[in-house]
Amino acid sequence: MQTPHKKLLEELFRRLDSGDEAGIIDALREGRSRLRADEQQRDQRAQTVRFHFEDGTLTVRPVGPRITDRAALIIRTEVNQRLLDPQPAFHTLSVDFRDVTTLNGAALTLFADLRRNATVFGVRAVGTGVAPDMEKQLRRFRLGQGRRRAWSRLLGS
Repeated sequence: MQTPHKKLLEELFRRLDSGDEAGIIDALREGRSRLRADEQQRDQRAQTVRFHFEDGTLTVRPVGPRITDRAALIIRTEVNQRLLDPQPAFHTLSVDFRDVTTLNGAALTLFADLRRNATVFGVRAVGTGVAPDMEKQLRRFRLGQGRRRAWSRLLGS
């Protein structure tokens, strides 16, 4: 897979070889914009989730205290990209909720999807660190039976 940096360099060398000086300036401007966008995405991800890999376990630790719909989507996208790796280097996906005190229904659904997607790829998914306050909140959600089962399976209960 080509990185944005490598694509930019290849484009610059191609234009340099062709003598297209104006094109070089355009490519540099476009590349700078792309790199800034990539940096903003990394910053947003860092404010949303932390990943840690050790001994075949990928730990996903959402940055609390609240998981928004946007944060849940970022987490889901990141995990799914890692699951799609032809040879995932992990056999267990651990979602660590220790910093989270608030979840909404959409975020809960996305985390249930994480478990389902992990299972499809032969990766065991578990949830850890659920605060007692959050468990009470989950009970108040009045989840449908399917969601309740999915949440219970994610937490391994």
